[in-house]
Amino acid sequence: MYARWSGNTYKVKFDGNGGTNSVGTVNAVYGEAMPAIAGAVSRVGYVFAGFYDQRSGGSQYYAADFSSV
Repeated sequence: MYARWSGNTYKVKFDGNGGTNSVGTVNAVYGEAMPAIAGAVSRVGYVFAGFYDQRSGGSQYYAADFSSV
């Protein structure tokens, strides 16, 4: 007999960090690629660089084109 495992599921909320954001939330599974997202993010005077796990610095999870990194 062998144990079988599946990754925990987490609800991920996207924060515009001072800008407008229409992405909302996704369910991500531990150990798997981040799910596809769609939406719009904007902030006057700035260029969107992607979504990170920290407000400043941190690890990038989505590129500016919303593709999973």
